[in-house]
Amino acid sequence: MFLLIIISSGYRYWILLKDKNIMVSFWQSIRFGILARYYVLITPWGLGSQPIMIGLIYQKGVSIGKATSVVMLDLLLMRLAMTIIVAFALIFYGYLINPTILLFAWFGFLFTCLGPIFFVAASLSPFIEKLTLQFLRIFFPKKYPRWKLSISDSLNQYRKAFNNYKYKQSKLWIVLIWSIISQLALLSLPFFILSTFPQTNFGLINPPFNYFNVLMMMAFANVVLGTVPTLGSAGAAEFTFTTLFNVFLSGQFLIIAIFVWRFLLFYIWLILGMLMTISAQIKMRNLKNKTKKINFKLPLKVFLFNDGFYPLIDGVVRTVDAYARHLVSEGIDVSVVVPFQGDVTPFPYRIIAVPQLKIPGLFYPIPYGYNRQKFRKLFNYDGPTIYHAHTPFLLGNLALKLAKKNQVPLIATFHSKYYEDYYAATKSKWLSKILNNLTMQFFSKAFALWTVSKATVKTIQNYGLSRRGIKVISNGTDIQAFHNPNPQKLIELQDKFRIDFNQKTILFVGQIIWQKNLKLIIDTLHELDHLNRRYQLVLVGEGRHQEAIQSYAQEKNMKNKVIFTGKITDNQNLSLLYKNADLFFFPSAYDNDPLVVKEASVHALPTLVMKHTSIADQIMDNVNGFIQSGNAKNFAKRIIEILDRPSKRKKVGEQAQIDLVKRWPDTLRNLKKEYQSVIKKYYP
Repeated sequence: MFLLIIISSGYRYWILLKDKNIMVSFWQSIRFGILARYYVLITPWGLGSQPIMIGLIYQKGVSIGKATSVVMLDLLLMRLAMTIIVAFALIFYGYLINPTILLFAWFGFLFTCLGPIFFVAASLSPFIEKLTLQFLRIFFPKKYPRWKLSISDSLNQYRKAFNNYKYKQSKLWIVLIWSIISQLALLSLPFFILSTFPQTNFGLINPPFNYFNVLMMMAFANVVLGTVPTLGSAGAAEFTFTTLFNVFLSGQFLIIAIFVWRFLLFYIWLILGMLMTISAQIKMRNLKNKTKKINFKLPLKVFLFNDGFYPLIDGVVRTVDAYARHLVSEGIDVSVVVPFQGDVTPFPYRIIAVPQLKIPGLFYPIPYGYNRQKFRKLFNYDGPTIYHAHTPFLLGNLALKLAKKNQVPLIATFHSKYYEDYYAATKSKWLSKILNNLTMQFFSKAFALWTVSKATVKTIQNYGLSRRGIKVISNGTDIQAFHNPNPQKLIELQDKFRIDFNQKTILFVGQIIWQKNLKLIIDTLHELDHLNRRYQLVLVGEGRHQEAIQSYAQEKNMKNKVIFTGKITDNQNLSLLYKNADLFFFPSAYDNDPLVVKEASVHALPTLVMKHTSIADQIMDNVNGFIQSGNAKNFAKRIIEILDRPSKRKKVGEQAQIDLVKRWPDTLRNLKKEYQSVIKKYYP
């Protein structure tokens, strides 16, 4: 019952605070719930609880109106829950207690149940606002003009936030249900305490000892206690408990029962509240004592963190590499913190290699051993420093911990649609949502949040971080078109993969995973097969779903060829594939700002994409690319239309070369300034 009280108190705050503009964790809500009860108990009638809780929630970045409405709604619904229970007890079970106590119970019911409900409702009235301002004008005439605007604004925010819950009535019903559960759990404690003692006399008394009778008697006690203005109703609580329950127990058993009940009702909350308050003060003091003095005469250092690195190739690995190379060209000391083993000399930047564990079936290695003190010393620096995490996972969380410890600003770049990743792995919506919320907790803790496209900003907002300022730095490319390639290279490429460049070729480059919509690509080729159109599909890349995708292609038993080349690291070979393909087919809804579309555009190869995707936002249909919606049949018909009009296709490809090609030096031109801007904001 005690744990249920704690969980329900936190859950109520979590439900009321939960908003796409607010990221308050469930554990933080539990803390709010415990502190709310702590302040209720240590102040007469609990009057100190509400203003203190409003302040604590406001400190977490919640608007004053929202903070006030949440606290007052919790009070209102908890009082409403108790009103329902006590009204039932007073009407139907008044015979259980002494008439004198019953009289106090009615008085307490009016004072502690109906009173708060009336005052919360009245606080929404503009009339109350006028009375408050009149009071200030009379007693604080000098401060009145300054206070008037602030108080009026706060009260308007409060009423607006409160009224917004009219459109979220399901939330209010959920909180009311949890309020009733919480109150019932609180009132149930005495029954379970009394049940632990010898029950030899319990069957001889009237009223009989059972759960419902004890629950109703406790409801009476609760409202009686609420009329006594002492710390946690100290003294009055023990007296009321003794008066009510001496019919069941006497002597030492009654004394022990009173102690256990008071401990669960009062002292343990006092201990928890004090520990939380002291802990918060110690953290604040330690933070002040540990304030790091930065020597701004020293040069800037940048650490880039990622959970993957070469020889694995994906968009994020290539982005981290491009960032590091650009920073080196700008004369900045940069270190790349990645799982790596091998020769670091080919890289123009420093690599802090993290030991890695390769698990069969997992595409990415698991970094380990990075919590050692010796390893963490590599990040100590007295000058201005940036930690830039390109991952929210293991090494991203290492960056977060180091940022807190070393007082360094953390930038987190949002690269992927994480919910889709989780759903592909778990096939469970609720589990994917939980994992995605945990991932967004990481991004919410970063000092600065960056992403790669404007469309991705919408994804981040949909994931729950709409109140964050988000910087967009798009990806670039460094691939070059080989205009005079070695003819032998082309022959080798054709022989190795059995590619016939005399046949019309559809190309895909990227990770071989289902999230890239490879099922649609293969289904489209299958539809083309039915339409007696002969094309070949070349899939370049590797990924954790490669075997399953290859099996799916074989099951289709197509006359059209599907060629899996695997990973191609030779830029000249990759350039030859782009140059000799007829269409780049990339219907992924998963990618945000894919490098491969830019690479195709470098070679004037037009891209066919899916409508309503992040990539489609960058393309104008039939101008610098092709956009299509629907199923495989729709895409098959569109491909036939595109490939049957070579002059139009060539013109669209040339326009893509003008519009879509972005080089890394251009996209990262202001990167150094952005880092310096973050430094200035972090160290005011």
